[in-house]
Formats: sequence, C-alpha cells, structure tokens
Amino acid sequence: MRALEIAICDDNVQVIKKVSEISKKYLFEKEINCNITEFQNGYNLLKSKKKYDIIFLDVEMPQIDGFEVATILRNKDEKAEIIYLTNHEEFAREAYKIRALRYILKSCMNEELVEGLEAAISELSKNKIVMLDNGVKCMAVDITDIFFIEALGDETNIYIKNKNEIFRRSLKYWEEYFDDLLFRCHRSFLVNFASVIEINGTFFILKNGIKIPISIRKLPKAKEAFRKYIKEHARIF
Repeated sequence: MRALEIAICDDNVQVIKKVSEISKKYLFEKEINCNITEFQNGYNLLKSKKKYDIIFLDVEMPQIDGFEVATILRNKDEKAEIIYLTNHEEFAREAYKIRALRYILKSCMNEELVEGLEAAISELSKNKIVMLDNGVKCMAVDITDIFFIEALGDETNIYIKNKNEIFRRSLKYWEEYFDDLLFRCHRSFLVNFASVIEINGTFFILKNGIKIPISIRKLPKAKEAFRKYIKEHARIF
C-alpha cells in the first residue's frame, strides 16, 4: 500500500501536534506508511497542490472556517475522508452537507481519533469503481460521481457529475446491477444517496440543486433508507 497522505488543519499548534502523534503511533503499529502535512489556516490547505487521503479539519478558524474549506475542497472533486475536530457539538449536523466521515470533539480525541482513522482507512480501501459500457465506450466510474439514473423509454440516462451518458439498458437492469448502492425512489429514477442533501416533501434535493421525485408509495421507505445512510456514513450525533 502506498503511503497515506494526511493533512491536519488547525489554528492551535498543540492540537496539530497531538493529532499527528496519535496518528503516527497508530499507523506505525499497523505498519502503514504516512506523510503528514500540517496547516495552521484553511487558506494554506486550499493552496496545497497535494491530494490528501485523510484531512483532519478544525471547524472554527480565523479568516475561513472548516466548513467553507471543506465545501471548496468538495467542489474541486476532493475525494479525501474529512474528519472534523471541534470544541462544540452544535456544529455536527453541518458536517453532513460536506460528507464528513467523523465529527470529533477535541476533548475526546484520545478515545475517538484512532476509531476515526480506522473508519477512514476502511472507506479508502473499498472498491468504489464500477464499469459502465454503452456499446461505444467502456468507462471506469467512481460510484460517488453517479448522481442519479433516469429512465427514458427504452434507454436510461446516467447523470455522472457534470455530464450525461445514454445507455440502452432498462432501469431495472441498473437497479439489479448496482444492488443496494442506488435507491429506487420512483418508477423512472434511481438515486445515489451520496449526492443527496435532504428530502423536501416528495423530492430528494441533490447537492447540485437538482430535484429527484419520490413516489408517494415509496416515501416512507425512502426516508428510512436515507436516515440509515446518514447514520452509517455521516456519523452525525
């Protein structure tokens, strides 16, 4: 395994030192190589050209806070696992909007930091690549880049990040192909919870602003499945 690239961004030098020490000790014991880069403000992290696997990010920082930093990183297609560090529980729900993996109180770092590292490494090790073949080209696509799939008569439109790809496949085919990775919310739509910000009435609101309809019959199951996804992936208190 290549060395993990880890960034620690906090305006408190002592917090950076503690996170670095705990991370190095844990990864050394697991025989995992790592490169740790330290930042004392969000702007310097954003200026970095390096791609990070794991980012420990303080919420409250001068000039630009951790939520703003993470939003910019995500808009740049940053795939890093983000672990927030803070002194305040009340910011926890904001973390979900940026798909944070963990939200750790600084007073609990000794107990929770290692667990956060374990979760991040587990996520990074998962195979998130799927192969899509439309008869003209074969594409390797990161599952998190698929927003939704829409039925168009005998064809289906797969919305992949900022482009559409048409396939001569039924929605039922994709439902079985992706198994539990996408949710059938409507007779004409499969949606990826990784792209969903919220449920508003009978619509999923995606992070790009698109609204995906939810059939009345499927609404209770959609809410239950989305709550389960948040619990398993966002780790919200």
